[in-house]
Amino acid sequence: MLDENQDHVLLIKTVQSVAFKTLTDALKELVTDTNIEFGPQGIKILEFCENRVVLVHLFLDAAKFEHYYCPSTTIIGINMLNFYKLIKTINSSDTLSLLMHKDDINHLGIRIENSAKNSRTTFKLQLMELDRFDISVPPTQFNTVIVMPSLDFQKICRDMKNVGDNVDIKNIGQQLFFSCEGEFCCQETILSDAPDSGGGGIMHQVYQEFTEMGGGLMQLVAYGAQDIYLTGTPQVTFFKSLYRRCTNFAIESIEQTFNGNADFGKKVTCSISRNGDLIWRIYLRIELPSVIVKPGQAFRWNNWLGHVLVRQVDVEIGGQRIDKHQGEWLNVWNELTQDTGKQLGYANMVGNTPNLNTLVSNPTTATSNIIVPGEVLYIPFVFWFNKNPGLALPLIALQYHEVKVNLEIREAKECYWSGTYDQSQPVGSQYTTDLSQIGYLSMNMASLYVDYIFLDSEERKRFAQVSHEYLIDQLQSVEESTTIRNPKVKLVFNHPCKELIFYAQRDDVYTDTVTNQELYGRQWFNYSDTPDNIMNIPLSQGEVGGTGGYMDSYQTLNTTGRNCIHLSKLVLNGHDRFSPARDGRYFNLVQPFQHHKNIPTMGINVYSFALKPEEHQPSGTCNFSRIDTAILDVVLSKNVPLNSVTRVKIFTVNYNVLRIMSGMGGMAYSN
Repeated sequence: MLDENQDHVLLIKTVQSVAFKTLTDALKELVTDTNIEFGPQGIKILEFCENRVVLVHLFLDAAKFEHYYCPSTTIIGINMLNFYKLIKTINSSDTLSLLMHKDDINHLGIRIENSAKNSRTTFKLQLMELDRFDISVPPTQFNTVIVMPSLDFQKICRDMKNVGDNVDIKNIGQQLFFSCEGEFCCQETILSDAPDSGGGGIMHQVYQEFTEMGGGLMQLVAYGAQDIYLTGTPQVTFFKSLYRRCTNFAIESIEQTFNGNADFGKKVTCSISRNGDLIWRIYLRIELPSVIVKPGQAFRWNNWLGHVLVRQVDVEIGGQRIDKHQGEWLNVWNELTQDTGKQLGYANMVGNTPNLNTLVSNPTTATSNIIVPGEVLYIPFVFWFNKNPGLALPLIALQYHEVKVNLEIREAKECYWSGTYDQSQPVGSQYTTDLSQIGYLSMNMASLYVDYIFLDSEERKRFAQVSHEYLIDQLQSVEESTTIRNPKVKLVFNHPCKELIFYAQRDDVYTDTVTNQELYGRQWFNYSDTPDNIMNIPLSQGEVGGTGGYMDSYQTLNTTGRNCIHLSKLVLNGHDRFSPARDGRYFNLVQPFQHHKNIPTMGINVYSFALKPEEHQPSGTCNFSRIDTAILDVVLSKNVPLNSVTRVKIFTVNYNVLRIMSGMGGMAYSN
């Protein structure tokens, strides 16, 4: 035997082969792939079951084997089910040997010998490389230790399994209670030791004094039947993080120029070059010119200048317009969806800052000009592929169709206010609107910054070869000008729509007919029933966030007015979608509170058919393609003058399917 030991890393023999088989049979029900540690002192298994509910902690003493040779620690990984298949035919007259030869450490030898039959069977089990986790089992104190025959415990649990799924075990005094409850009956079994039995009953209790139990352990052991609904058969742990490996990619922002002169009042087109495989985010970059304010003049850029500049922008693929947005929509979307922590930064990006919006007045007595310095604006677009990298537009799959961005920029006079300034006049009469005071203005530059995504070769090949179907969202809008108090606007929409966003706006706050000198420019995004009559000066609202900064009026609309829409209801095919008509506060406050990140400024109203309209995942729609007549019945605020025009505008966001195949792209459903 000593000579045989020298040829092996380990060599173990036992005549208790049936007991070893029974042990393996039990282990395979708990662990599938496991590491077994063979050491000089014995065999050890320390492993969690697959559901990480049961900890298997097993040690077989080397001295209990008929022969045990393992001079150094050896850890092997095996599939317990496969191991059991090889030894399940063992009977009580067989001898079991486990061995690993020095020249073959990738297999575990299993030898079954029967001297009576003069037979020997040998298997070689392929070993596995399994991850090892260090599991420490700290010493644990228990207030009660109960010793009883395992067969009795097994029988009770097996019998109760026919009644219910859970067994409740309690120890009270000298008695042990087993109970369970099922749909058709309940069962209780009580085991006890008589006080004078000397421990000869079916169970024996050993009491230990447990002097310290922390609050955490107290919470842990306070486990009842209700907890089964919360933590029974757990499916997730909060204490082991998981991750998924992603494909290899890179992103680069590359500037794209327009065809033609991108300037105030121009329509320009940018043909997206094929610098990368997909395009994601797009920013409009505009360099504003410096403005000279001469003595006796006043000047300011309008609020939210970046939104004002965009009269409209659309994306076309292969000559087909896919989606179109206006600057008003950029403003509305920002109001509803922008993260709170990014709102001030976003306002800075699009030019809603004091250095642009504050009124600059040069007295008539001045001897020099005042220069309003130029600024660089970045206006992010919010088309379907800009909001979600999973919807990035695959240029690599559009070999035969060109992608274009068409932009129409507002005229300069629509973007600023200028006039004369005479400080000698009484307050309220010092300014006179005169847009001709400022000479011709021209942008220094306008371009697009496009985020290109570069894919690894395998994914790039797949994108180029297969067909694609994208569920995208599009914007539709209708607009109606009215001079009556109760306009009924027909909603000419198509496709499944997620929500309606609507507002009413007095024409004397945004058109070139503005005569109120205190307005200091058109209020493109004032949807209240009162014009803004507050100059853009620091407001005494106290410190914001303890940073020492003060909130200026440029950050908000300086109105004391209310919602232009007093009441509203939606009528579909002659039936009220909700009844009675709801007031403007419901659409301006409650609906955004329920369905959006932010509650918008006064006058922006929402009615959502979706639970989460900001998300790409559909969560509810109304299919306007299947509705013959849809009307938004509106009652305007009493502060809206009837002798002037009020426009009512309704946006809706609909779903559609963009199909890309054979190098070309187009919509699955047209309007």
